[in-house]
Amino acid sequence: MILDRLDMAGCDLSGVTFRDSGGSNGWIAESLPKWVEPFLSPLPLQGHITKITLRKLPAGQGIPPHIDPILNCHPRVTEHRYHVPLVTHEAVTMRWPDDGVAVHLAAGCLYEVNHNGKIHEVCHLAPVDRVHLCIDTAEILTEGMF
Repeated sequence: MILDRLDMAGCDLSGVTFRDSGGSNGWIAESLPKWVEPFLSPLPLQGHITKITLRKLPAGQGIPPHIDPILNCHPRVTEHRYHVPLVTHEAVTMRWPDDGVAVHLAAGCLYEVNHNGKIHEVCHLAPVDRVHLCIDTAEILTEGMF
């Protein structure tokens, strides 16, 4: 679900070093650029940030179908995952095969991506690397919310 369109003017990736994450999820930045924290502060994220990752998926490399682990199984905690595509191409899609859904996440937008317990994959048929800023949050629900 798209939440917002963002000003990407300060999101400079030059000088960012990525390393292989050792799995099928592509490469991750060794450290986050200085612009990340001020870039995130005005975003309408639910809950508290628990993890921020800058990920690069090399051209033509997809991510096979998988289910991400749910990190906190407490009934009063809801996890959220957000994606901000920084570099992408129309030939890159996230798919939820069981739901029959395929979506291209456009650059410069904030998306909340439902990954909890759902099989999903990335089909990457593009000639360019895909770079996303991924943000995980945890929201503690109050008594009346669950």
